[in-house]
Amino acid sequence: MESKFTFKNKIEKYSLTDTFDPNSGQEILTLYCSHLPKPDYAKYNFDSLTGLVTSNVDSKKNNPFGEFLSINKSTFVDYLNKYGFLFDWESSENFDSIEFNYILEFQSRLKLLLSIFNNIAKSIEYKELLLSTFLLIGKPQLELNLGKSKFIFPSLFPFHVLRNSIPEKNLSDMTTRHTSSNGKITTYIKVENKFSENGYTCDLDFLFYQDIIENSEYDDFIKDIFYLYVNKPANLEPITAHIIDFIYLFFSKVGICDISNANLNFEDDDLSNFMKSSDLKNALLILSKEILALEINRGLAKVQPKINLDTLLPDWNLPDLISAFYFTLFYSNPKIAMYKICENIGCNTPFYVQRSNTIKKYCSESCKNASSQRRYRNKQKDFQ
Repeated sequence: MESKFTFKNKIEKYSLTDTFDPNSGQEILTLYCSHLPKPDYAKYNFDSLTGLVTSNVDSKKNNPFGEFLSINKSTFVDYLNKYGFLFDWESSENFDSIEFNYILEFQSRLKLLLSIFNNIAKSIEYKELLLSTFLLIGKPQLELNLGKSKFIFPSLFPFHVLRNSIPEKNLSDMTTRHTSSNGKITTYIKVENKFSENGYTCDLDFLFYQDIIENSEYDDFIKDIFYLYVNKPANLEPITAHIIDFIYLFFSKVGICDISNANLNFEDDDLSNFMKSSDLKNALLILSKEILALEINRGLAKVQPKINLDTLLPDWNLPDLISAFYFTLFYSNPKIAMYKICENIGCNTPFYVQRSNTIKKYCSESCKNASSQRRYRNKQKDFQ
């Protein structure tokens, strides 16, 4: 199978240590990295059957993308010794350092992106897709700083910064009055909305809107969403406007929630109205595809085309392992491929597989053998 891209990553010296932070008075798990005079290299390639692999790893597992998504503090240094760090860095000292929590935050973002990838094609799990989309939208900007080098992951939706940059509209031009059968007059605000059947909504009570904006009992995120929905300008970035439009529809038809909360979760009963609405589910699918495309395009911003000197075929110049992760999703067709979770107890590593392959359950032969041995031992116990 022809490789879609190749990549080479340095393997340097790494250690993970608890370090006392005088500012917080707590121990902080910190990764220390140093360059070696003659580092080894991990050589990567990707094809549509095996996914992202390395050609020089003598290991029972060869799954750099999936293994990163399952790393923890006890496995991370082994991962780095096998695959190298996320990006090359310019040293400022003999040992450069980064807090492990920042690595886990990047891992969290990738997990949410992979969840969206897995759920935009066949057998859509709408609850999982909704939660992953909301949690990714709610992520703040992330910076990975190592030595003199910095890797920035912008926020998808910097809602508070947006609100402070957008002036308030003259709402008298946007209101309409409705008189009920008992003579009660209610003023509604008419707002353009991409996902509404008519291209706009006219269900936001003017007094309710004012109460949300002015009432200190509401969280800032809730206030910002309503303000941005009513006052969003026509020249706003399309995906930002779509995020605002979808969140408002969710608020109005399902319920208000703070998606900037990293612990956001939904019970099935909370989503009954959402699951009954084909319009909302279709809007979520459109928005999640836009978010997936934007995040992958951002991750590929530094990638450049080149000619492979060995094959004289088109190839790509990847600057770092992070770009290889995003390129993996770029070249993975969600209609024919997905990332399953390894069924070996205690592994839980995502692995690349064709959607038509319903038999493969394990990320590696070692996990398959371990699971088989466990089943055998359990059967032996049953016979005793």
